Amino acid sequence: MSRSPVWVRDSSFDAALAQLPERVERAHSPGASIIVLDGRRERPEPVQALLAERPIVAILTHPASASQAAVDQLRDAGIPVVTMRPLLRADDAAIVAGATVRHLVLDALASRADVRATLVDAIGWARAIVGGGLTVSASARTRESLLVALESPAGIGVALSATRLATSIAPALTVDGLGERRVGVRIDRAAGVREIAIHGEEGVVVAAPRYESSERLALRRALAAAAGDPVDDLVSLIHDRSLADELLGATKP
Repeated sequence: MSRSPVWVRDSSFDAALAQLPERVERAHSPGASIIVLDGRRERPEPVQALLAERPIVAILTHPASASQAAVDQLRDAGIPVVTMRPLLRADDAAIVAGATVRHLVLDALASRADVRATLVDAIGWARAIVGGGLTVSASARTRESLLVALESPAGIGVALSATRLATSIAPALTVDGLGERRVGVRIDRAAGVREIAIHGEEGVVVAAPRYESSERLALRRALAAAAGDPVDDLVSLIHDRSLADELLGATKP
């Protein structure tokens, strides 16, 4: 089996590459490779130059921090994009995707530096659970907090609150879905907590702990995308970022 080349600027994926030695190898150039882009650092001009070398798949880490120009360039490049989101792993989202709920409540807590990225991922959890895009019904905000009512095309109501703290506390997120089943998600990065539970008539199903790193998961998903598996990460990210910016920048009566 031939190994797929992976181009990355730094050592952030070294461990993941070492764990998949029969499937990937480090590339010396981005052409015909899986490329890794850090949304916190990549500027539009270097991204455009990398995409001009025709990589086959892009992995975008910290995608909420990526510039809008870089996101637009990735969209226009026409290659699969796998996102690596701090609070929203693809394998976790798959567990709750399309869960039968009638109402959803989310509470997010983050520092000033992390509030936008946390809100983007909170919206992503809501979108994954209700199974579609969300629109704003009403919202209100102060300097330190946000409260918003959202709605899915199927009429599922979503209540989302976000609190911004002056301290440098790591983000935390809770999700409670109510309906024929109850969905519970608890993520607290400071405490190392990441729990997903689904309550139904058959009892409670608690998701097993994740031991695979986010980097290794992203590599496996990129390999699958290179082999032709569909991936809608970028479309979902654009929706979540756009809605987060709407909520942080304006309110609707």
